[in-house]
Amino acid sequence: MRTISLRLDDVSDALLGTLCERMDATQTDVIRKALEVLAKESAPSPAALARELGLVGLFASAGTDAAPTRVAADHSAAVKSQLVARHVAETRSAKPSATRSAKNDAKRSAKGSAKGSAKRSASTDSPRAKR
Repeated sequence: MRTISLRLDDVSDALLGTLCERMDATQTDVIRKALEVLAKESAPSPAALARELGLVGLFASAGTDAAPTRVAADHSAAVKSQLVARHVAETRSAKPSATRSAKNDAKRSAKGSAKGSAKRSASTDSPRAKR
C-alpha cells in the first residue's frame, strides 16, 4: 500500500475530523470512502462512454439503409418505423384471409343454427318437454 501526504486547510481539516467522529472511522478510511463515492459520481454513463470511445454508429443496423451513426443516434425512431412497417405488412397480408375467415364463420353459423333448430324440435318431442 502506498502512503501519501495531504495538505488540508482549516475548514477541510475540521470537516475530516467531523466525518471521522460521525462515521467512527480513521482518516484513511474516510478519505478512501470519499474517493470511492467521487469516482462513482464522476463515472460516465454507458451511453456517454460508448460515444467517448467512438462505439456509437460503429456497427450498421440490419434492415436499414440509413447511415450507421444516424441509426444509433435515432434508435427509438428506427425501431418505431420498423414496427409500423411490420404492422402495415401484416395488416395487408391479413385482409384476404380475414375475408375468408368471415365467410367460414358465416358458414359455421348457418350450420350451427340449423343444428340448433333441429335440437330444439327434438327436445319439444321428448316426454319431459310435454310435462
